[in-house]
This record gives sequence, C-alpha cells and structure tokens, in this order.
Amino acid sequence: MAPGAGVWRSGAWALLALAALTFGSARGETVVVLTKPIAPFVMQTSDGRITGFSIELWDALAAHMGLETDYRLLPDLKTLLAEIRAQKGDAAIAAISITADREAYLDFSHPYFNSGLQIMTLSTEAGTLQKTWSAIRRLFATGGFRSALLTLALLLLVFAHVIWWIERDRNPAFSRRYPRGLWDAVYWALVTVSTVGYGDKTPKSAAGQAVALVLIFFGYLTFAWFTATVASSLTVSQLESAVMGPGDLAGKRVATVAGSTAEAFLRHLPLVEIVAFPLIEDAYPALLAGEVDAIVYDFPSLSYYAKHEGRGQVRLVGPIFQREPYGIAFPQGSPLRERVNRALLEIQESGLYDRIYQKWFGTPAP
Repeated sequence: MAPGAGVWRSGAWALLALAALTFGSARGETVVVLTKPIAPFVMQTSDGRITGFSIELWDALAAHMGLETDYRLLPDLKTLLAEIRAQKGDAAIAAISITADREAYLDFSHPYFNSGLQIMTLSTEAGTLQKTWSAIRRLFATGGFRSALLTLALLLLVFAHVIWWIERDRNPAFSRRYPRGLWDAVYWALVTVSTVGYGDKTPKSAAGQAVALVLIFFGYLTFAWFTATVASSLTVSQLESAVMGPGDLAGKRVATVAGSTAEAFLRHLPLVEIVAFPLIEDAYPALLAGEVDAIVYDFPSLSYYAKHEGRGQVRLVGPIFQREPYGIAFPQGSPLRERVNRALLEIQESGLYDRIYQKWFGTPAP
C-alpha cells in the first residue's frame, strides 16, 4: 500500500458520509399523511396526482416545516379515522370535523376551515322524469290515495263480473271465455265510470242495462272521489316535498355519508329515513334519480358539486346549520401537532393561507 493511502481512504469516506448527511438533511423528515377524496378539499386528477384545498394547505405547512410528505389515499371517512387512530399515519387531512367524540381518541390541530351542514335538493330545472317519479312515489305513499284506488278497483271488478255473467251468452261484445270476457267487462266498466263512453261495448239485455245504470250512478261518485283524492294528494305531496330547512326533513329519505357528523345530526331528527353512502359522490346519483328527497352534508362539498357537475340539476336550500370546524387529525400524544399548529399560525399571519383559500373558493378567507 502506498504511503498515505489509508489516510486518503479515510478522508474520502468522511467526505462521502458528510455529503450523505447533508443530502439527507436537505430532503428533510418524511411524514405519512392519510387523506380521502372529498371535493374541493381532496381530489385525484386523471394522472393520479392529489390536489385540493387541504392538500395545498398541507404542502404549504410541510414546506414551512421542512418536511417531505408521503400521501396515503384512503377510500372513506371511517377508514381514515380508524387508520389514524391506529397510528398508521403521522397526520390525517381531508375535511375532518373536530368533534368531542373524535377528540376522545384523536388530537387535532387548530381549526383551519369553518364549515357547517346544508341541504341539497333537485333544482326546479331538474329533469321531468326524476320529478315525475318522485311525485308518483309520494302519491302511492299517501293513505288517502291508496284507499281511493282500492275502492275504485273493487267497484270495477265487482261490476265487471256481474255484467260479464249476464251478457256472456247473448252479447258478442263480451267473450264467453272467462279471462278474455272479464277483460272485456273491466274495460267496459272503466270506460263507463270515467264517462268516456266509447260505445264499442254496451249491454244488450234489460238486466245488463239495469246494472249499467247502477254502475253509472255509483261509479260516477266513486270516480269523482278518486279524482279529487288524487288531486288533493298531489297538492299535499308537493307542499310536503318542499324542503327549505332541517325542520322539513321529517318523513323524507335523506342521503348523507356514513360515519359523518351529518349522519349523527340526522339521527336526532324524528321520522327521517337516512340513506348512508360511503362517499358523498355516491349520494349525488341517488338524488338525481329520485331515490332520495335530499342530501345533508358539509356545505363546501355540496356547493362545489352544485357549481360544477350538478350545475342546473341541483340546488342548495335553507341556511347553513350545525357549524363545525375542520382540523388536521393526529394520533394522541403526537409531537407533530405542536409543530403544525405553529406553522399554521405563521402561514396565516404571512397571508399564504388567504391566497390558498382565495384560489379554491373564489372569496377572501373569513
């Protein structure tokens, strides 16, 4: 070995170690951040990138603290809360409401967004098919309509059987064979009570004509009652279907997200049929198809949908209620919480938070 070779090699290794240390420090500490899709806070682009208000806010916080971020995108809120509680991430950010129940098993940052719940319904410009189906469903749910329909059906069947039995052997307008003959008689009875009177089927015997007179008298009264009941039920149904606030949700099918604060709120309202979905994006098609009467969820997400994909089809109604702040969640006792709180205050004071807020919501931060 040449003289000084050992010293040269030791110096080279020292330089390499110093370079590695310097490079590692430049990269910073890497933290695992759990998140889930919820527009406009967290969204995934077509090329797989994650963006949104909450993501851009965390990127600003991470850069301020000198941290690298490893995002883990989870499917829904329940999974997100369970994973951060099990310490499978260093932090969780999406649109997570700070509540007393969650504070019992998680730690939260200072609030970074003041949210609340709102109601979404079909707009007045929504498709005729959806509104018609919704009106029919509410009509059949009315007890008065069901009673009137049953009475009319029984009247038609009774008189159809009587007129067929009388006319079957002497009137070619009524088939002698029972299934076909009964159909002819039901058709004649319905045309008679509705006063349409096509005249293609008429009783020929005196007994048949007497039955027809009785049916005309009682049938007219019954059909008039049925028509009035339908009109009344539709009017009441339209009035009852008008949802303008939480007090109008009784008796309605209301969609929301399973495990959310919106679901917890709805469970305290009487007579509300809750339809819970894993994601809020799953609730929108149900509303458009008339399968639910309304959606209750965080107003920023509903507002974003109403202004974009749902434009002209849905609308937000009533005031914002059940105000609730969003925060960044941490496992209990996390040392990262204090660092994030300090960074959050600093970027708010610097004006960076206001610029991010303005970008995503189009208005100055409150």
